Amino acid sequence: MCLLPSVDSAADICIVDLPADVAVKIDSLVDVTARAYRQGGDTRGLGYLRVGIATSFLLGESRDEPPPDHDHHDHPTEVEDEDGGRGRGREWW
Repeated sequence: MCLLPSVDSAADICIVDLPADVAVKIDSLVDVTARAYRQGGDTRGLGYLRVGIATSFLLGESRDEPPPDHDHHDHPTEVEDEDGGRGRGREWW
């Protein structure tokens, strides 16, 4: 596992050397959950949702419903648009 500093007081966490089947299961779980939020009416980007969901899973937090939208203009995160492109947003989970 590695921790890398990023911009604007953020950091990147990497999990390396996982068995491929475990990595695929984790990725699928996070992706399916993010897409369920979107189908439930959440308008935030999939990349943004994936980051928040993965963080919640790692911290052992349960999120039965999406959290209320707060004003998070001081906390940029990476977001993914619908075609899979990544960019910098100003949202946080």
